[in-house]
Amino acid sequence: MVMDKTQGKVTPEVFQSIMLDEIAGRLAKIQEHLEKQVASGYVVSTSVSVTDEPIEVNLGVWVKATLFNDGDDGVYVYNTRQMPNTRDAALKKGDSLPIDKGERTTDRFYLVCKSGETATVRIFYI
Repeated sequence: MVMDKTQGKVTPEVFQSIMLDEIAGRLAKIQEHLEKQVASGYVVSTSVSVTDEPIEVNLGVWVKATLFNDGDDGVYVYNTRQMPNTRDAALKKGDSLPIDKGERTTDRFYLVCKSGETATVRIFYI
């Protein structure tokens, strides 16, 4: 740090440089936080065949997703590897399920039908 030897204080130019560096660091943290919240701007779609064997759905990085059940049977959506309770509500034929995480995530979820049933689920996500 450059000191003015006559006064023992930091010169205005040096002080300004220190402040600008501090501001730049804080702005970088704000930008990082905002990038986590803003979607990349394009919608991706995929289709998944679901049976009575649980299937793990990994969308990569996503913020929002909507699932559409195009099959004849109900689909159970859950977020752990444990089988869902089949008394829980299933995503019925023609139903949709919006999921909004609020910020970028790599969360996975699982889909399964009751024993002997099948369905096709379309997934749109950003």
